[in-house]
Amino acid sequence: MITEKEHTRTHIRNTTAKLIAELGFSGVKTKKIAEACQVSDGLIFKYFKSLDGLFTEVCEHCVKQFTNFAIDANMSSNQEMLQAFTFAFFEHNLNQPESFLIYMRSVYERKDLLEKIPAHTYNSGLMQEIEFRFVSKYGEVDGLLLFRAFRNMLYQEIFNTLLEKNDSPFATKHASYRLSLLFFPE
Repeated sequence: MITEKEHTRTHIRNTTAKLIAELGFSGVKTKKIAEACQVSDGLIFKYFKSLDGLFTEVCEHCVKQFTNFAIDANMSSNQEMLQAFTFAFFEHNLNQPESFLIYMRSVYERKDLLEKIPAHTYNSGLMQEIEFRFVSKYGEVDGLLLFRAFRNMLYQEIFNTLLEKNDSPFATKHASYRLSLLFFPE
């Protein structure tokens, strides 16, 4: 059973997440969080040592959500693997756009917060598998460059899909198929 204290802390964190997704980190101040939560400024600091501490917890929570999906990693074809990964990544993050947006805002606005998050928080196994397949096919230098290009294009595709509010299964499948063919043509 969730205690009142846990409920309040979660409410503050989730409300802050919504504000960050909407306004960015620089647009979120303690007063704005308190107003949105309908609590006093002081209560926020009862639960979080600082605004950065709250932001870090928001980022950690979002990273967990952002990377919490799975696929069958035992596919023999690189193209199949990339397509399944991309599709699962799209589906997962289009259903939780707030987590994706906060993660991306963290990357561009407050990378220092991401550095505070323990490495085990990230579901990096899948990304490492994809990276390994790129390196195996294209060699170390080219493989890493192409992997980073793929990752950036994947994030851009999700951004575009969110902006267009086009979350149809066809659009998702088409984008995942297009990206997999681009990097691992048959």
